[in-house]
Amino acid sequence: MARRMIKKWMPNHEKIRQTRALKVFGSLLHDANLWHLNRRSASGAFAVGLFCAFIPVPFQMLLAAAGAILFRVNLP
Repeated sequence: MARRMIKKWMPNHEKIRQTRALKVFGSLLHDANLWHLNRRSASGAFAVGLFCAFIPVPFQMLLAAAGAILFRVNLP
């Protein structure tokens, strides 16, 4: 039940691919593992996002997206 509710609120992959800030990554966003919602992917994405949140640099979203692509965890 929680998975359906979370999937309903998550943006779809086309909307994320069209985000101006993430166009830098181009075809790397086509990896299917970035869009799956499972226990490993969600926990890894949380860890990458939490790590990037504590780095005092501008453009933390780009660092978090690069980390998600590098470690192949859930991007949204």
